[in-house]
Amino acid sequence: MKNGKLAVLALGLVAVLLSAVACASTTATPSDGAASGASGGSNSDGVAEQAALLSSDFGTLAAFAAASGSQQAGIWVSGTGIATLEPDLVVLSLGVEAQAPTVSEATGQAARAMDAIFAALEARGIEDKDIRTTYYGVQPEYSYPRDGQPVLAGYRVSNQASVKVRDLDSVGVIIDEVAAAGGDNTRINGISFTVEDATLARTQAREAAVKDAVARAEQFAELTGVTLGKLMYISESGVTYPERYVDAKYGLVEGGAAAPTTPISGGELDVTVSVQAVFGIE
Repeated sequence: MKNGKLAVLALGLVAVLLSAVACASTTATPSDGAASGASGGSNSDGVAEQAALLSSDFGTLAAFAAASGSQQAGIWVSGTGIATLEPDLVVLSLGVEAQAPTVSEATGQAARAMDAIFAALEARGIEDKDIRTTYYGVQPEYSYPRDGQPVLAGYRVSNQASVKVRDLDSVGVIIDEVAAAGGDNTRINGISFTVEDATLARTQAREAAVKDAVARAEQFAELTGVTLGKLMYISESGVTYPERYVDAKYGLVEGGAAAPTTPISGGELDVTVSVQAVFGIE
């Protein structure tokens, strides 16, 4: 009878201890820094150790619960790495737009202007594989008198293309020649600078990001007086690919004389890689 009462008492103590472990695990809120285990061991670990002394079976269960609750303990950090490189590819967004009373007239104007632009690009050595049509549309145009219903005024045709230019020194000249070839129908919507292959730059940025994460974890450990443990988890959380957009400007000076060559500068591009890592605490 006495042994039975002791067994019941032991079971009650283990239940209370397991309840404390569960509460400790639900209140853990890890962030970028030392989590609840930074003091060298969480309260749930100590509770589990005491529970293990009461009974080997119940101690095993308590230890498992404590281990599950301590998964969020550790040092959680993020790291960022940047690799800088020069662009070797320019993508021009250009096209034509024409408006006329009929669809056939508008499409004819747009077709002639775009043919002239393609001829100018071919003369500059731009290959067909580097020219891609991105949009073609025919839309009615209306006038809106103050009194009365909208009146059909004509039709607008838009033909847009994306053009890759690998010779950066010729970009300004190409813009001017395209503008001259397409005349008033020409539309140059923008320029983007990028690289043909960013593999090496991404590798360098990733290496820098990992080193940054390790350095942050070491600093957190030093500031909180703990020993940095082994890496528990690491993941690449984001990659920013190298690309930069600018506006293209062109035109004619007064009197119809050709404007100076359009100045275009590629500058530098950045490849950015971000990682997240979790380290244990010893």
